[in-house]
Amino acid sequence: MVGATGCSRFGELVVVPTVACTNLVDQDSAMNTDTLLFSLVRYQPDLHRQEVVNVGVVLFTPRGTRVSFASNQGKLLALDPNFSLSRFFDQAKKMQVALTGLRDDRVPIEEQIRFFSVGAGITLSPTGMIDAHGDADEKVIEELLSNYVLAPVKRRYRAPQTSRLHTELRQVFRDARILGSNPTDISKHLVVPNYPIDPDVGLFAEFALKNGRLHITETVDFRVRVASSKRQEAQAKTLLLVQALESVGSNNLKRYVVVTGASAQVQASMNLLERHADDFIVRESGQDWQRYVDAMHRAASTEERPLH
Repeated sequence: MVGATGCSRFGELVVVPTVACTNLVDQDSAMNTDTLLFSLVRYQPDLHRQEVVNVGVVLFTPRGTRVSFASNQGKLLALDPNFSLSRFFDQAKKMQVALTGLRDDRVPIEEQIRFFSVGAGITLSPTGMIDAHGDADEKVIEELLSNYVLAPVKRRYRAPQTSRLHTELRQVFRDARILGSNPTDISKHLVVPNYPIDPDVGLFAEFALKNGRLHITETVDFRVRVASSKRQEAQAKTLLLVQALESVGSNNLKRYVVVTGASAQVQASMNLLERHADDFIVRESGQDWQRYVDAMHRAASTEERPLH
């Protein structure tokens, strides 16, 4: 760990006030060792409420400025249920472009931070310092996101269970021999689980299939867990559906949502999902289910036995 006069230590993190420790702010000359500066990307929807959530990190390296966001959709929606998803992602992308330009213009790091340190929306924290130990930038970013952005992982005595609905769809695709195993299988007209939509912000489609258009499927099994947990899951799935539309475009995308276990308790969550789906399928409806499996069969263009 590398220290500096006037900087306070928190374990492996050294928080560096941007006015003090000015010997660390020249991005090209000061970071020729394993010690790197970083800043937390924060989202604050309302200045008066003073509620802030960490959504990403900026890592300043001699090779360039790296900006990475993590999936904190549950926190964001809890903080401000009415916030604009599209505006948030637009602000994030503008920050990436602006920081790259400031670095290219050799603007000192403390000035880059100050440029994004005030106002509502996306801001940057005072810089911190981390010892990379020779690790690649990606590993350092992963560590920072895990320590300061992502929600702490609850210790479990057994692996979390996948919903029965998800397992059922996976088995249907496997039986039809159209289930892929990695993202490159998307080019083979196979259904790919956990397909990256926007990996920089941690968004992955539950199932994806491409044949001209990208067909993505999200499932919510309302038969399990408590209603509040399912509300959070529905909000997270909605964020993915919105971002997929922004990233891919309506002409190149078909969004399916498959649900089961409908009840009055979860009706609001179902309505939210339905508003952002191109096709909303209730598993208990034979007509809905047949429409969905037929659509998947056509998109897969497989000669294997049909889905059932």
